[in-house]
Amino acid sequence: NVHVVAPQAPFARIVAPAVAYVGVDATFDGSLSYDPDGDLLHYGWDFGDQSVLSGIKVQHRYGATGVYTVTLTVGDGLLSDTATRQVTVNAIPHPPKAMAGGPYSGLMGRLISFDGTRSSDPDGDPLLYMWSFGDRSTGSGPAPGHVYDAPGVYTVSLSVSDGGLTASATTSATVKESLPARVFANGSALYTPGQSEPMVLHLESADRSYGIEDIQTWPISMRTDGTGTMDEIACVADATITPDSDGNRAPELTFQFSPEELALLFAHTAVGTTVTAHLRGDFARGGHFTAELPIRVDNAEAAGPLRISPNPFNPEAVVTFSTTKPGPVRAQLFNVHGRLVRTILYESMTSGRHVVTLDARNDVGRILASGIYFFRLTGPDGVSTKRVAIAK
Repeated sequence: NVHVVAPQAPFARIVAPAVAYVGVDATFDGSLSYDPDGDLLHYGWDFGDQSVLSGIKVQHRYGATGVYTVTLTVGDGLLSDTATRQVTVNAIPHPPKAMAGGPYSGLMGRLISFDGTRSSDPDGDPLLYMWSFGDRSTGSGPAPGHVYDAPGVYTVSLSVSDGGLTASATTSATVKESLPARVFANGSALYTPGQSEPMVLHLESADRSYGIEDIQTWPISMRTDGTGTMDEIACVADATITPDSDGNRAPELTFQFSPEELALLFAHTAVGTTVTAHLRGDFARGGHFTAELPIRVDNAEAAGPLRISPNPFNPEAVVTFSTTKPGPVRAQLFNVHGRLVRTILYESMTSGRHVVTLDARNDVGRILASGIYFFRLTGPDGVSTKRVAIAK
């Protein structure tokens, strides 16, 4: 007996990646295909981009992004079968670029803002940002803020991820306990025992790392150790923002210390001694500034008797003084904020008695407002200051 069996068609099977990349070989495998009759199979591949190949296991490289349908046809010479798979072809992924910014600087206890917004991804993928601030604290986002509890130099790291690839960058944060300030007087900083006028000082940032508007206007303290019956005094009122008085185009804070508290601060200091005073004030958002100022304790009669008559005056007064030796002499008039409004005299003079006329005008000839002013005489014997009033 002869049994005739009808031939059976083969079965096509594809093993292929779901995602491929432009310009990179992808492997397509048809080895799981089979023929129930055990016949030898022939394999034909169509990759959906007008490219075809034959073979059990082949490689193909796509030239453009897109979604392609891959078709495998297997045949035993009589019957055949097909299988399909979709392949998504993407551009070759590129790692992102991390940019941590900086270096940063700031004050202990005050918020420091970090900026990683210059980080980027060549493929345009959205980024995730993770920060490590170097003090066991972390943060997220492109531009976080952080407050340090102690001064020091911290290593700050930023890691960015596009969901698959990551990149990192480091920078530093220098945290200080205080920022430097520059404090100065109109001329040399002097204290004369028994003086009746306040000491007028000006303040500005020493390194332009902050603005004077960041400073709390009171208190600003002055400290000297072991010079008197008090070690520290505070300015008598809120400091005020005043125009540039030293020609460096930086606005200033002007403040005063009372003669009564200065007398206590320097009560044990010998005439002719220069004392280094330490000044300090607070910032409105935390932290503080510090500055040093050399102050000379001078003789009350160092510049000779200084007389202004009449006082109050308007429109003119006569200033008389004497010097014990020749040299340059400068006479200046300041308002109550310490701003220079008039240079009356600046020339070399012989020793002896001198007379100068003081009128109620500023350096450009405009009439000064009535009120309190300070006349300062600086000469070869020292500095003398006297309060004057311009009458209405």
